[in-house]
Amino acid sequence: MQPATSRSRRALRIAFIILLRIASALSVCLAATFITLDIFTTSRCLRLDHRTDNNHLQLNFTRNGLWILHLYTYHQGTPPPPNSLFKPPYWALSTPDPSWEDRLYPTQIGPLRLGFSSHHRHAQHDVAFINKQSGQRTQGFLIEEEQSTRIPLLAIIIPLLILPALWLLVVVRAYRRTPASQRRPFANFRKRLFTTFAAFSALALAFTLRQNLRATNDQIIIGCQSFDRSGNESITIDRELIMNRDGWQLYRISNNPDPQMSDGASHVIGILDPKFALQTSPPALTGSGLFGLAFEREDSAQLISPYSTATRRRIGWIAVIPSWALFLAFALAPTAWLLLRWLPHRRRALRRKQGLCQNCGYDLRASPNQCPECGLFPATHAT
Repeated sequence: MQPATSRSRRALRIAFIILLRIASALSVCLAATFITLDIFTTSRCLRLDHRTDNNHLQLNFTRNGLWILHLYTYHQGTPPPPNSLFKPPYWALSTPDPSWEDRLYPTQIGPLRLGFSSHHRHAQHDVAFINKQSGQRTQGFLIEEEQSTRIPLLAIIIPLLILPALWLLVVVRAYRRTPASQRRPFANFRKRLFTTFAAFSALALAFTLRQNLRATNDQIIIGCQSFDRSGNESITIDRELIMNRDGWQLYRISNNPDPQMSDGASHVIGILDPKFALQTSPPALTGSGLFGLAFEREDSAQLISPYSTATRRRIGWIAVIPSWALFLAFALAPTAWLLLRWLPHRRRALRRKQGLCQNCGYDLRASPNQCPECGLFPATHAT
């Protein structure tokens, strides 16, 4: 009973350490992101917008502070709309006027205390709307709820660095307790890096396999759409990755041979809803390519609408990667990890349990201190 209990405790300890490492890595990434935003927004603002029919959430990174502005509206007698941040699942990224923060009204933001601010506004307007249940025109109140919050970026960065700092302290203390002759700080760095890469490849392989085995041919679109209408001519750039049962399609389309975006451009980023993403269809491939792999460029003109003779130029390219190529690419790293890391580890553990040499498998019952075949000490691990 005792060995089973000790094995369970060891498994829980290993799982806790892995979760702690993942949380520390995520905290470091988030802290680095906010530090980068703090440096970037010193001279300009950065705005993230998310809009639905009755919900508007806006994140403004301005001069060492994060403004969270949330406005939602609903009719009297109906529940407030849910905070649907992912319907449609994209954000609009833009760089507003640097003096945006200076034009905020004190009654809109409330007083600032140590860089923090929180203010709530409630308003009602007498409007006419269509009742969805009866279908009749009804007179009622439109309720507006607005919440304004300001958080200093330093107050976000410091808590994110607490967990990595504690983890670094534990690592440094363990390193200092290790004898100088056995200190090898980067001995397992390559192994851990390879394990991390193999884990991400395995997740990508599982996602591709799930997407390929689905009954419907639903597609997931990840991309960035840029719009700039500040000049005499509007410039658009679509960069998207379409994932479906057939594989991946990567394409980039613009209406200008040399698109140059200004600071006032808007960028729609994230996992895009197909209804909003495919404003312009990707270039059509004329051939199937080699084993399903294909790459083609396009430079053509397309009618803006069937009722107009005006055209829009399309300059772009498309690359198609079939499912078999994705399976092969994503399976290489996990397979190599199983052959080079997991199987040797299991073989050494089995030999150690059976009283054999971990390196060559020689029986160590007659010479438990050192293997007479290869000279390995049982207390050490084979390389």
